[in-house]
Amino acid sequence: MNVPALVLFRISLVVAGLALSSGPARAASFDCAKATTEVEEKICADTELSILDDRLAAVYRKALVVATDKDALRREQREWLARRDACLSQNCLKSEHESRLAELDRRLRDGKEGRPALISGKYTCEMRREEKNDHKASERLNLTLEIYNNLVKKFSSSWVFASDNPDLRPGYASTCHMELKDLEQVRQTDGILLRLRPGHHQKYQENCEIRIQSTQSSLHVGSAGCIYECLALDLVIDQSTGNCRRVK
Repeated sequence: MNVPALVLFRISLVVAGLALSSGPARAASFDCAKATTEVEEKICADTELSILDDRLAAVYRKALVVATDKDALRREQREWLARRDACLSQNCLKSEHESRLAELDRRLRDGKEGRPALISGKYTCEMRREEKNDHKASERLNLTLEIYNNLVKKFSSSWVFASDNPDLRPGYASTCHMELKDLEQVRQTDGILLRLRPGHHQKYQENCEIRIQSTQSSLHVGSAGCIYECLALDLVIDQSTGNCRRVK
């Protein structure tokens, strides 16, 4: 029986398509033939995830080229990989890839256009100051910050002042503590703006604002209109070492 050439051509295309679809998807960030973890195997077995992984790897390499702090971006990527590897479902993996891809795309645009991009990271500052004039006095400020995707995930600031000044009551101490729940945040192109929540001590601090901005390899945490000492901040944090210092 003679089979028309056109029919044979169509059959060969179908067979080839089946052969391609039955094989493992390729992911550019790692070799699927050497996939060893369950997450890597899931990515290789899912075409959509494999494509996302491919795009993410390419955008990450480009973002690394324009990053002002390459070590910080590498640390951030490792943290993301840990979150990705904790996923138990395809939906979780897809969501993690899409959110990370969107963030790297934004970081790449910011780098190309010369706008400062706030580097993600975890920072802890402990500042102490003592005065020994006529009376002994001490001041301590503890600040904890966690930033990811240009948003503050954790903010905790505590301030303690103690003095043996006899004009004050014995063992006088003044304290102040604020957390992220006390603030509302606004993401901006040049950093983050934190405001005291409406109705929260607003009688005394109507215009209290904290700005967090990145400048090359450091973060500047400054405030304006804040009466409480735990929010009256003016600090510079070195992003590579984590060291903190007062601006004034």
